[in-house]
Order: sequence, then C-alpha cells, then structure tokens
Amino acid sequence: MGDGALEEAKKREHGKKWGLDLTFTKASYNPDAMVTDAGNADGTIIDGFIIDGYTRNSYKSNGDLKLDIGPIGTPLVSFKSKGVKIRNSVVINSAGPGIRLIACGKKDDQNFWPEISNCIIVNTLMEAIDFRVGTWDSNNDPDGGYALIQNNSIAFVWSNLGEGYGVLIGRQTKLNIENNIFAFATDYAMNNGFGNDKAKLINNVFFNNRGGVYRYFAKEGSGSTVVVDDPTLLTGKQANKMYYLSDKSKDNVSSDPKFKVDPDFFDKFSNQIQSEGGGKIVWDDVNKWRSALGLSLIGSSGSGRKNFAPIYEHEYMFLFSDSVNVGAKKDFQFQTYASKEESKVEKEYTDTKLDNIKKSPKDYYSKNVKISAKIGEKNPTSFYLDGITKDNYICFKLKTIR
Repeated sequence: MGDGALEEAKKREHGKKWGLDLTFTKASYNPDAMVTDAGNADGTIIDGFIIDGYTRNSYKSNGDLKLDIGPIGTPLVSFKSKGVKIRNSVVINSAGPGIRLIACGKKDDQNFWPEISNCIIVNTLMEAIDFRVGTWDSNNDPDGGYALIQNNSIAFVWSNLGEGYGVLIGRQTKLNIENNIFAFATDYAMNNGFGNDKAKLINNVFFNNRGGVYRYFAKEGSGSTVVVDDPTLLTGKQANKMYYLSDKSKDNVSSDPKFKVDPDFFDKFSNQIQSEGGGKIVWDDVNKWRSALGLSLIGSSGSGRKNFAPIYEHEYMFLFSDSVNVGAKKDFQFQTYASKEESKVEKEYTDTKLDNIKKSPKDYYSKNVKISAKIGEKNPTSFYLDGITKDNYICFKLKTIR
C-alpha cells in the first residue's frame, strides 16, 4: 500500500471497516493489472469478486489521486487470452481503465466470446471498459472480433491522457453492447473514434455524460469526430449509414438510473465538472442527486472546487437501479462451475517404507506405493518432475516417521 493510500485508508477507518492491516510496506509499483494473465488463460471466468485498486494508488492530502506516481493508466483487470469472462463483479477505484480485454470471439461460438456482464464499474480513469484491440480482419478473420458487454452499471469515468469514456470501441472489434447504464463519464459514454461500423447497441441507458453520448469518426464529409447527444438516433439503418454502427442497434435512451452513490465522492465529482464548465451535464439532474444525498445545490458552471478521482467508498458500490430495467441486478443468478469428472481408475498400492525407496529407488519405478512419512525442512533444489520447478512450487524433504 502506498503512503498516500495508507493515510487515506486510516482517515476513512478502512482498517476497522474492512479488516485491513494498515501497515506501510515499501514496494515498487507493479506495472501489470491487479488481475491478469501471465500466460495462456483461455476461457478464464471471474465471477463474483470485488476488485478495488485504491490500495496501490497514491493520494494527495486533500484526497485527490496523484498522477505522478503509481500505476497510472494501468487497468485493474486485463487479459490478452481468448474467451475471458468477467461476471457479477465490482471493479472500483482504478488509476487506469477498469477492464481491458481483447475482442477475439468467433461469430458461431458465443460461449467463447470475451464477456463483461452484470458488473459494476465505478471510479476509473480513461475508460471503464477498454476493447481497443480486436481480431476482426476482413481478409484473415472475417468471423472474428466478437465480444459481449451486457447488464453492467458504469459510472464516474475521469479523463486522463485525453480519454474519459464508458466504453472504447476498437477498430477491429464487433461489440454487442446491450442493457447497460452509462452515467457521468467526463468525456463520452462511448468512443468510436476509429469509424467502426460493427458495434451493436441495444437497450442501453445514458445519463449525464459530460461530453455526450456517442463519439464517432465521420469518414465521409468532415473527416473528423462528431458527437451524438440523443441516443434514440442510434437506431436501425440510420445508425449504420450516419453513425457507423450496426443496423441492429435500437432502443437506446436517456434516463435517470437514480443510483444511490457515495455522497462525499459525488460532491467532489460534481464540483470538478462544474469547475470545467459543465459540458453537457443537466444541472437540474445533478442537483436532484445532491439534494437526495443531503448536499447543497450548486450552479451550472464556473466556480466549483477542483478535485480528481478520490476514493469511492465500498458502502455505496452496488449501483443497482430501480428506475430503469437495465444495468447490474442484485438478484442475478450466479452460474455454477464444475470441473469435468475423469473416469476413475482403480489402483492397488504396495505398502513400503521411505527408507526402502531411498536405498533402492529403481525397484519402485512405475510402481504404485504407499508410505508413511512426515514433511521436513525446505529443499529448494530437488525438483525431479518435468514442469515442476521452483518458480511455481516449494519443495520439502520427506522424513521417516520413527
């Protein structure tokens, strides 16, 4: 835990609340995501976890995130492997994107599509969901590039390095984006700056994203990026011809999800938006939220206090909406996972003693034996099986039971 995070945690009594050992330990920052793949992790499923990044961030004395130290720009969850699924989880307090995956699913194999579903992603930098990379290629992989983003509640994305989006739609992706809530991104709820016309948007709810709902690259005409503020326009043939989306897009609306959020955080967030001029935020909506949270009302622009990405508290992390029938749901049924049972092979074991094996090990090659022994001291050099190395295992000596 960095010293800034430690002081913030103590001030907020996180040790008592979450049973943490609030002891400062000096360690270099890990440039990797908190949850990631070190090798092939195809088909990994992460289901029902809370992934909180604040303990490895550093904060100023006023609670703002420091941008000059720590894993700035690093996602909390990042996988390069195929078919990774993040489900029923909370991703919170990231100093970079919340979740970064590669859109590498095949058209006819939806079970192996990368997936982010029924998740809550709150208080991230740059993007809540990052699919900037995909495998679709019109010549080499015309049926690739698929991924699914469904039933998620996404809120409070802070801008950094010119990015602040709910979802980043990559050039070679075919994203199915369905039944999500996108609220309070400091730039755009969605950025399709690559002119990708494959993304399908169905039944998503948008609320008070400062830069607008949907940013896209207009390949024809101006040859620049354009912003759509009315999500109902992202429908059918019009969505495809004018806004570079799939013509299957439909039923996208603006609506207030009426989340119950962290009051201290929302005070700082709305003040920061105000200090930057407000953008396309509807301030009547903001003040309704502030009033419901017991905060004073504020004006629409120009005088807010400057704040940046403070810690969002756990007590308010479950962003469920009773006013719109999309986003993450608390009554969502967890899927059951089980390893495949291999056919059992009955074996007969010969009783022997450890001393006998030590004296004449060749006599026991390829035999099933049973011994009684105890674990002795660590033996870091004795690794005899292929694939069993000191990088992943600890070796101990066996001792005879006297």
